[in-house]
Amino acid sequence: MKIGICTFSFTGACREAGITPDPLNAFHLIEMATKNGLDGVEFPLGNLGERYEEKLDECRSLLTERGLEVAIDSSPLMGDEIEPALFHAGDLGAHSMRSVISGILEGDRSKPPGPDWEAHLDTVIARLRELMPVAEEAGVAIGIENHQDLTSADLVRICEEVESPFVGVNLDVGNALAVGEHPVSYAEAVAPFVKNVHLKDYYVYLTDQGYRLVRCAFGDGAVPFDEVLSVVLKESPEATLNIENGATVGRHIRLREESFWQYFPSGQREKLPPALALVEEHARPADEEWRTPHELGKGAKERAEYELSQFEKSVANARAFQVG
Repeated sequence: MKIGICTFSFTGACREAGITPDPLNAFHLIEMATKNGLDGVEFPLGNLGERYEEKLDECRSLLTERGLEVAIDSSPLMGDEIEPALFHAGDLGAHSMRSVISGILEGDRSKPPGPDWEAHLDTVIARLRELMPVAEEAGVAIGIENHQDLTSADLVRICEEVESPFVGVNLDVGNALAVGEHPVSYAEAVAPFVKNVHLKDYYVYLTDQGYRLVRCAFGDGAVPFDEVLSVVLKESPEATLNIENGATVGRHIRLREESFWQYFPSGQREKLPPALALVEEHARPADEEWRTPHELGKGAKERAEYELSQFEKSVANARAFQVG
């Protein structure tokens, strides 16, 4: 099983503290992957630096030399930059490019990007159909991420209605909990469509409103990765896998509030009991400090060390990890 590293495991703390390598520099990220024996990298094209188009050949040569797979992160799906980005991703040898369809977090769908959520999904599907000839020419599939906004049923609907091998899912494993779904059942639903996987784990803290998700090293939190990856790799064995330690701000999922469910399909709430059971099984002590150094206002050096230590622990856990 090949595992890489996604640049979204980091903020700009290393750069601010003057620590190198800088994970927000694509070439430095490649060095980090090589040094740690990883198999791939994932980053936005902008991490190649200014006039990144001039650096594509250099980057592809380095990726080939190091034997690394690459996945690319793009601008939002509805933006104008995605068409050229698909070709640039193809120039780098990427097979997929991750995109998102909203800025919604914490499962809070009360302010959909369009008139309502279903209308927005219709717009997304139409946009993807427009993009399919471009994606096919570039040889790069668009992977829609469940960015704490999409249910598994939403993603299945998108993929089935567009019906192209050049559209699929960028499965963020931990984010299933943000919409009240168990990571394994979520993976089972979308597994045939998965192009790239974000190996994101969470510590979970129970609250009166629901639970809080806080970043941690891959393998240290509540996500049952052995089951999730067994499901995904059986159906989509070519999917790339990248550790993404994720946001440095805790995500509060307020699903015990009635209003949380107002903008979900009626059957979504029925998927909650297994997710709640998982959360309750792995809940951290109520009196434990859950805030990250970023939330506590710590200096750049301490924030950078926090991110790097989680990366190092994730790599160690990945080395010991086996599926099946």
